[in-house]
Parts: sequence; C-alpha cells; structure tokens
Amino acid sequence: MEHEKTLQVCDRIGLTARTVTEEGYLIVPSNIARTGVQEYRGYELGLDADGMDPMRVIRLHRPPEEVFDTASMASFEGKPVTLGHPDEPVTSTNWSGLAMGEVIEIRRTGDMLAGKVIIKARSAIDAVEAGTVELSNGYSFKLDMTAGRTPDGEEYDGVQRQIRGNHVALVEAARCGSACRLGDALPVGAPVQLLGRDAFAARQAQAWRCGVENAEPAPGAVVSAGDRRRHGMATGRAAFIERQANGWNGQEGGEA
Repeated sequence: MEHEKTLQVCDRIGLTARTVTEEGYLIVPSNIARTGVQEYRGYELGLDADGMDPMRVIRLHRPPEEVFDTASMASFEGKPVTLGHPDEPVTSTNWSGLAMGEVIEIRRTGDMLAGKVIIKARSAIDAVEAGTVELSNGYSFKLDMTAGRTPDGEEYDGVQRQIRGNHVALVEAARCGSACRLGDALPVGAPVQLLGRDAFAARQAQAWRCGVENAEPAPGAVVSAGDRRRHGMATGRAAFIERQANGWNGQEGGEA
C-alpha cells in the first residue's frame, strides 16, 4: 500500500572541514543523508488520520536502491539550504525569502549521500558559528507500507520510495545518527534529545493551531458535516501534540 507523503525529515550532518571564501561564504563538504531504518511517529506521516495511534513508532527503511537512485540524487542537486525548516516547500515563489545557500556536487560515499554545502547568508553563518550545526533534509517520497527485514536483520514497517529533495535545513536537532551531523549527534530516543523533541512537538502543535484558526467558519456560515469533522480532528490533533510537548518538558535529563 502506498501513500504520497511530504515530510521534513531530519538527517544529522557533520560540518567539520569548513572553508571560508573571500566573499565570506561558508563551504562545507558534508554527508546529507544515509540509508537504513529510521523511526517516525504516526502523526508525522499523517497516518493518525486513518485511525492510527499518533504516537505509534513507525520504522521506515531507506534502501540503497532508493537513496542512490539517479533521479533521487539529482533531485537534491542545487537545492536551497534553509535556516530551520520552512512551513512550506521551497519554490520559485518563496525562494528569495528562504534560501541561505545551496547544496551541490551530490554523490554517493559508501552508505551516505554526500555533497558540498554552501552557506551564503550572514544570518545562517552566524547560526552555524553559534552551534546550529545539524542538517535536516526536507523531501517527499511515496510511502510503501510493506513490512520487511533488512539484509542485516533489522525489521521495518514500510519503505520510502521515489525520494525527491526540496531543501536542506540547518537545525539544532535532527533525526539521524552521528554519521550525518554538523556536530555530535545523538541516537533517536536518547534523553538528551528531549528538548529538541519538545521543540518539534511545539512546532507541530503551532502549525495545527494555525490550521484550526484559519479554518474557523465565519459567523452564520453554512458548514458541511465533512468540514466540521475535519475541523474537529485538527483541533484534537493540535491539543494532543501540545499535551505530548508538555509531558516531555516534565521528563528528566533533557538538554539541548
């Protein structure tokens, strides 16, 4: 079973060998993605709309034949670097307000997708120097919910297929392991990631709250049963994510 999904997926990247040009641009050869199994929550994939527990952990496999597919790799070439994930995909309409640089020379290095990250905007360079040193890909893919096991014996619930890049974001916390990072990365679920996870949940809740507010019907307007149902689901989903964020804030051991 396949579902078309667009995600902002986090792959930690290492910005270590940095070069500064005469113009002040920051150039960093870096890994930008990896193969293997990654964990998501049901609501990140939109599967809670089908009745799934929004906090259920879904393990998705990114096999080499998909990550290193010619079209997939080409789709990341020249894509913009952003400071944080934008609220919408980067396009020609909003590029000038979001792009902080670009990623070029996409290639395969072992089980990693690598490239050269060029950061041109002073605000983004300052953020990197201040510690925003992880990269997170924003991309779309077809979700194939066919369970299986990797050649190494790792079980998964589905597969990412037809991966297409949109942007690469500079972030404070991301999803993948330390092989894809700007600084030291932490494994998924480690306690020291709680604040990053809180921030992610808060952003998700805020986005849903905006959607709820924008969907509020005008006084006296005729609202269909379907619209009422969708509005109710959005309201409940935002409240649920906010409760999760508040719950994570109360856990011990969290640090940025």
